[in-house]
Amino acid sequence: MAADQTTLQLGRSLFTAEASPPCAVCHTLADAGASGSVGPDLDALKPSAERVTAAVRGGIGVMPAFEALTEEQVSAISEYVSMVAGSR
Repeated sequence: MAADQTTLQLGRSLFTAEASPPCAVCHTLADAGASGSVGPDLDALKPSAERVTAAVRGGIGVMPAFEALTEEQVSAISEYVSMVAGSR
């Protein structure tokens, strides 16, 4: 099931500014105008929503777990990244 525009907008907002720290600080993602170099280039990685969810919830490498995010927020980021990075 494709994410609706409201979910994608929330995901983009969290990715670029609202998450603490914002994902865009560390990751490259063209749709978000992000060119971080600490984490992987998400355009090249093309992660699935499930992979993004696991990383956001549990952390991976130097990336912390984003425990303050709600299930809705985690889902929105996951759907947004997987859609715009081209895994769907």
